[in-house]
Amino acid sequence: MSVESVARDIREMKIQGAVTIAMAAEEALEEFIKNCQAGSRDDFLSQLRAEGNKLAEARPSAIALPNAVDMFIEKVEAINLGMPDLKDAALLAGKELMEDTKDSFKELTEKGSEIVRDGQLILIHCHSSTVTGILKKAWDSGKRFNVICTETRPSKQGFISAKELAEHEIPTTIVIDSAVASVMAGVDIALVGADTILKNGDVVNKIGTLGVALAAKEFGVPMYVATQRLKFDTKGKGVGIESRPAEEILEGAELPGVEIENLVFDITKKSYFKGIITEGGIRLKW
Repeated sequence: MSVESVARDIREMKIQGAVTIAMAAEEALEEFIKNCQAGSRDDFLSQLRAEGNKLAEARPSAIALPNAVDMFIEKVEAINLGMPDLKDAALLAGKELMEDTKDSFKELTEKGSEIVRDGQLILIHCHSSTVTGILKKAWDSGKRFNVICTETRPSKQGFISAKELAEHEIPTTIVIDSAVASVMAGVDIALVGADTILKNGDVVNKIGTLGVALAAKEFGVPMYVATQRLKFDTKGKGVGIESRPAEEILEGAELPGVEIENLVFDITKKSYFKGIITEGGIRLKW
């Protein structure tokens, strides 16, 4: 797929999940490299940076996307070759980066599955391939538990998680977002993914994560965030809190004179979390 089509699909949420988005961006850059007709090293690198910027700007709240683009371009810039050998070496660097991303995901799900215990009721929010990967890994190891998924309005990403877990034969229940506080008293742990871990450790994630955290604190439920280190804002760039079209909330309804704000992400202070799970393991302080 071209850079333009992948960037469009990311903006329109046809490609979801921070790591999935990052990998799609890497694949798009590989496709660009294959078709690039640049005659010089400088021209090639200039075009690659321009294409990378198009992708990086497609999802302002997910640091994994610009991080993945930066890592790819930095790898290519470090290759001391001219054209056309640079193209072949760049494609190889892209494949290595993809494999590293897959390996880190596998390590994360294996280590994250250690927090799951038999008989637990686990609440999750939105859709995170990292979170569902942890739960499926725990289930495959023989642990038995139940999961509550929030609906996650307005795009209903919770349906994606619920379907994925049910297909894995994990007992799963959907609740509407506003029911979180009502069900939290019976929950053993809450587990969410992240779009970005800010430099100060706070967590940018799907809107509603802060509400889950507040309810978890009120009822004494330990809450964990699971994410690859690719999502850490180590350079302190910061992210924008994205708003999406009002039509997603209205769903065809008409409310003349009413302003609609469709915030997509919120920020939850790291103090609300018991720990963070990365490919490096479970950390109670970060």
